[in-house]
Amino acid sequence: MPPVSPDEAARLALRNARLRAAIRLRGLAKLALVTIAVAHLLTLAFEFALVSAGFAPEAATLLLFRFMSCALVSYWLQADAQRAYGHAREHGFVAFGGPDEEPVRIAPRCPKRWLVLLNLQLDPHWIENKPLR
Repeated sequence: MPPVSPDEAARLALRNARLRAAIRLRGLAKLALVTIAVAHLLTLAFEFALVSAGFAPEAATLLLFRFMSCALVSYWLQADAQRAYGHAREHGFVAFGGPDEEPVRIAPRCPKRWLVLLNLQLDPHWIENKPLR
């Protein structure tokens, strides 16, 4: 690879920083969407259980439950994504940099491919300051 000028290196670093930010934003959007949807369903189930038992839940109670559900579901998803990524790395389902110039590849037979992809999007450390094609 020929030497890179300082201007070109700065341009490449800026491009990769923007790419990392965009990929992280995509991962955060997925995390937020799933977290809010699951928390909403849990809150509906909680409210239904309370009403079925003869209680009239207050708005503050449901709001607190929804907040706690969001926090716990978000933590659970991130932790599960990290565990799936670790498992995928151990068993060779994830490869970085290959002959086809792809920066990262996840095997189609990876058991928790969606969670591995989510982890890679939430922490795009795999994008280095070198050309990606």
